[in-house]
Amino acid sequence: MKKDKILIIAAIVIVLVIGAVVIFGGKKSGLAPSPTPTAGGNYTETKRELPKDAKVYGMGESVPEGVAAPISISKMTGDAGINLYAFSITAEKNKFTPNTVFVYQNDIVKLFIKAVDKDYDIYQPDSGLKMVFKKGEAEKYLEKQMFEAPGDYVFYCESCGGLNSTAVGHIIVVPKTTLPKAK
Repeated sequence: MKKDKILIIAAIVIVLVIGAVVIFGGKKSGLAPSPTPTAGGNYTETKRELPKDAKVYGMGESVPEGVAAPISISKMTGDAGINLYAFSITAEKNKFTPNTVFVYQNDIVKLFIKAVDKDYDIYQPDSGLKMVFKKGEAEKYLEKQMFEAPGDYVFYCESCGGLNSTAVGHIIVVPKTTLPKAK
């Protein structure tokens, strides 16, 4: 009789644990949501299809509003054709200004970011990019050779509200096949 009660209680506990896992999906609080796939390929909410007419801008070239002009472009290796593109971005009033950079795939991206009015962070889950920028600190940078595939890599400030906030930016990665021809 006592053994039957223990078995019944154990069965109830197991059912409750399994039910909790199914209902809550095993999610752990405090973690950012994983990117979810979207229709049309290996795209997610934070890795989108390459925009049509995407163009990498050179030094001194005029750029559209919201697009960061490179502050430097350095050749990193001879035969591989890898370059380092540096950009300056300001984080202020819950937004990144400018909020879009263009680079070629496999190039190194160096973002100099200055947090003006509060602490900001940058998160790009598809590339593992994550960094915090403190208000009042000197301009910090993050450098990463991370984009092997073309596309629109969306980054955002988690502490500002994530993808639904106004603190969202784009790293547009253009295929090397679109490099301008040498004259």
